[in-house]
Amino acid sequence: MSIILSRIYNSAPTDDSHLLLTQFDCTAWDEPIRLAVSSADETVTLPGGSVATFEWSGLAVELPDKTSSGVQDLALSIGGATLDVLEKIDQALDADSVVTVTLYVYTEKHRIAPQKKPLTLQVVSVVSDDLSVQCAARARDIVNASFPALRYTTNIAPGLKYFG
Repeated sequence: MSIILSRIYNSAPTDDSHLLLTQFDCTAWDEPIRLAVSSADETVTLPGGSVATFEWSGLAVELPDKTSSGVQDLALSIGGATLDVLEKIDQALDADSVVTVTLYVYTEKHRIAPQKKPLTLQVVSVVSDDLSVQCAARARDIVNASFPALRYTTNIAPGLKYFG
C-alpha cells in the first residue's frame, strides 16, 4: 500500500479519498468493461501507461475477507446494468470463456498509478436479471496449494530411486 493511501485510511483527509475501479476482461469481447464506484466517469492511467476511462455505475464492491483459508471472494453488484453489460455476459457464457475482474485502487488526486497492486480474480458465478448483475470472483487457493506444483517422481527424475 502506498504512503498516499495509508494517509487516507489513517487520517481521513477532506481533500482526497480512495477510488475503486473494476475492469472485466474476456477473450470473447472486443474491449473490456470498465466500471467505477463513483458518481461520474473516471479517467486514470493504467499500470501499462495507457489512459482509460471507467464509466460510472451503480457498482458496489465487497472486498474479500483476509482469512487463513486462502480462498478470497470478491462480491460485485452492478445496479442498473446497461444492455451492453448484459450482452457481454451472454457472449461470455455462449463462448464458455473465462471472465476475469481486476480491482484498481486509485485516489481522487493521484490518478497516474494505482495506489495498491491491482488484484485480478476469476469470476466464478454470475446472476443477472433486468435490473442488476451480481457476480463473485475468486483468487486461487494459494494456502492449500501444493508447492512445488511439479511433483518430482521417479518418472520425471529417475535418479530419485537411489535416495531414501
